[in-house]
Amino acid sequence: MTPRSAAPGSANGAALVAFVALGLIWGSNFIFIKWASHTITPQQITLLRVLCGFVPVLAWAIIQRNMRWHHLRHLHHFAVMALLATSIYYLAYAAGTSLLASGIAGALSGAIPLFSFLAAALFLRFERASIGQLLGVLVGFAGVVLIARPWDNSGTVDPVGVIYMLIGSASVGLSFVYAKRFLTPLRIAPAALTTYQMGLALILLSATTDSDGIDTILTDPTALTALVVGLGLLGTGVAYILYYVIVAKLGALTASSATYIPPVVALVIGAVGGRVHPAQRRDSRGADPVRGNSYPPRDTQAHRRGPPRPRPELSAPDSNDHPAFNSEDPSHSPTPRPSPATPPQEQYPCRPSNLL
Repeated sequence: MTPRSAAPGSANGAALVAFVALGLIWGSNFIFIKWASHTITPQQITLLRVLCGFVPVLAWAIIQRNMRWHHLRHLHHFAVMALLATSIYYLAYAAGTSLLASGIAGALSGAIPLFSFLAAALFLRFERASIGQLLGVLVGFAGVVLIARPWDNSGTVDPVGVIYMLIGSASVGLSFVYAKRFLTPLRIAPAALTTYQMGLALILLSATTDSDGIDTILTDPTALTALVVGLGLLGTGVAYILYYVIVAKLGALTASSATYIPPVVALVIGAVGGRVHPAQRRDSRGADPVRGNSYPPRDTQAHRRGPPRPRPELSAPDSNDHPAFNSEDPSHSPTPRPSPATPPQEQYPCRPSNLL
């Protein structure tokens, strides 16, 4: 086998590794978003996420000398990607995940290939869908319907959160097709494409995000680490370099299939590791953010110790009836009667095992 014939196989192998890595990274994003949503708003999560991902990618693109001045002629394409694949996508997912259990939010992200399939059918005539891909889209659509449960009025799944997730899925799904049609032919290095896209998104988000209270994230080391490393460095910077690699090597439809992996990863994290945030087991509405169960809040003194029990009232002793309190005898000093022992209070009456 000559080196020239081996090159395509090694390139495809690298693309497949990037394919799996992208799915794993994106699948872990939902629990990180959930942790951060306890302290800051979805808009602030999106802004900090893009900022933390942009800085290392910019540095890498400069080191590799991937950026060129003549790339500015394609600025309009970079602006579209900044909207579809960054600003709208991240903001909608942050808002949806803050309203849903992280496992459910991750499962709904499986709708991305549905929108990529429809967009490819309309705009990518040269990239035909196979029977297997069509069946996968139909199964994915059925799964989204079963998760969203539009017929269920019990309030188990927040419909607003579902709508946010579908908006984000549609946005990034369209971006796969847009990148394949308009950016892949330009043959710009993935690090440069990611830098342009995220830089424009950062400008837009900085101008539209209310930063009041954004420093609250500094008080929560776990959420801060998840946001900077999990969402920023890996989930944004590294993920989009992998994104452009697989779009260029595998095509838009196959690349969008990487989004079938995140729902599985998110559900596994929610079921196995899903005790959510170590410092905040439940969200502000008294629901477990991963499992979606409703529990009464336990962050108050009353719920930790149970309702206060009234102490028995003691009547004052009659000095005429008890010789120890006879004021005429100076040898007897009044000795207070010991109060009856208060029965021990039950600790933690509101245990999850009693409420499930």
